[in-house]
Amino acid sequence: MIYPVILFTVLCVLGANASPAPLKLPAQIAEKVKQVGSQCIKETGAPADALSNTIPWNLSENEGNEKFLFCLCKGNNLINDEGLFDQGKTMNIFASSDKKDDIAKAFTECNAQNAKDKYETVYKITDCFFKKAPIVLSL
Repeated sequence: MIYPVILFTVLCVLGANASPAPLKLPAQIAEKVKQVGSQCIKETGAPADALSNTIPWNLSENEGNEKFLFCLCKGNNLINDEGLFDQGKTMNIFASSDKKDDIAKAFTECNAQNAKDKYETVYKITDCFFKKAPIVLSL
């Protein structure tokens, strides 16, 4: 009887340690993201909850959301015209994280992706990043 209890305890500890760490965006960055996000919702016709589904990452893949995400990232000067992220500007967001080395590794791997167009590219990179990075963003 003791072995199942020990096994359960070990699995719980491992599961808790494997979950992504929360990372709250600095107030100045969060405010700009919210402002740009509101404007992008208007410009792209994305659903009103697009920003709240972007951070934390829960944005479904479709053309409207891809265009919203492109607008959001472009408006925050994080991507180029092809939808690829600027490493310096993007990694600056995570400079205070104790997981910045793991974040940089995930970023480098994911930023190499390309898709059929700039909108899908930024979505694919972001989706990859949030699947591989050891963090969960919040505003």
